[in-house]
Amino acid sequence: MLFTFTPETINEEAARRAKENISFSDYKPGSATADYTSQVNALIEIAEDFARRSRFTASEPERIAEAQSYINYYSRKYAEYINKDNEITCRCPSVMIAGPANFPVRKKQKQVAAWDANRKNYISLDDAKYKLHYILLEEHPISSADPEALEKLNKKLERLQAEHAEHLKANKAAAAEVKAGRAKYEYGTFGAVTTTDGRHLPTYFTDNESAEIRRIKGRIEDLKRQKETPSKEEAGDGWNLYEDNEAGRICFEFDGKPEQNIIDTLKSYGFKWSPRLKRWQRQNTDNGRRAADEVLKVVSA
Repeated sequence: MLFTFTPETINEEAARRAKENISFSDYKPGSATADYTSQVNALIEIAEDFARRSRFTASEPERIAEAQSYINYYSRKYAEYINKDNEITCRCPSVMIAGPANFPVRKKQKQVAAWDANRKNYISLDDAKYKLHYILLEEHPISSADPEALEKLNKKLERLQAEHAEHLKANKAAAAEVKAGRAKYEYGTFGAVTTTDGRHLPTYFTDNESAEIRRIKGRIEDLKRQKETPSKEEAGDGWNLYEDNEAGRICFEFDGKPEQNIIDTLKSYGFKWSPRLKRWQRQNTDNGRRAADEVLKVVSA
C-alpha cells in the first residue's frame, strides 16, 4: 500500500459518557475508535484507487507525498472533531434522558450552538474525496502552445467522459436500490452513501465533472478554430501585430512607447506589457483575436 496513517487518540471515556447522555443503550467499548479508524481507512482506500489509475504515481512521487500529507491532516482533524463532539454531548443530556421537569433549556441551547460551531470547523473536510481526486488524478495544465495539445486534450476528454458515465451509472443503480427498499442513503463524510457496496456520489461531484467536460470540449473547439484560421500578421506606422504560436500569444510591438490612448485601449482589451519581451500580449484565442481587431481600429486610426 502507498498510504498509511497513525491513528490519533480518541477519548473513549468521553464517547461513553456522550452515549449515556443521548441513549438508553449501552456503549460498546472501543466503538468510537473503531468508527474513526474505519472512516480514515475508507479514505485511504479511495486514495489507493486514485493512485492506481494515475499516470503520475511513478514519475511524480511528490503527488503521493502530497496525498499522504492530506490524509495525515484529515486523520488529525477528524479525530479533533470526534473528541470535541463527544465533549460537547457530555455537557447536557437529552430531554429523553433527563426528563422534561426542570430541563436546562438554556444549557441545551448553548450545547446546540457549540455543536454547530464544531461542525463548521469540520466541514472543510467534507470534500476529502474530491481533494484527493485533484491531487492524484488531475493532469498538469495542457498549454495551447503545445504541438500535441489537441491530442492530449482529446485523450483527457475521453477519460473524463468514461469516468463520468461510470459514476452516473453507479448513482442510478444506487437510486434503484433505495427506491426498491433494499438500501437507504446514509449521509457521511463522502456525501450520500448507500448500504450496498456501491457509493452514491454527491451531486456537486458529478456536477463538477460535467463542468470540466464542457470546459475541455470548449478548449478543443478553440484550438481547432485556431489551426484552421490563417495566422494574423499586420504592420503599420511604428507598430506590428503578430501571433507567437510557440508561446500561444497574440502580440503588439511598437517602435517606441505608444500614446496613452493606445496603452489604455490595450489594457482595456486584456493585453499586458511584457518587460522581458518588450511587447503587449494576451492569450491567442478567439477572444484574443477579436480583442486585437478592436485595438487595431485605434492603432491604425
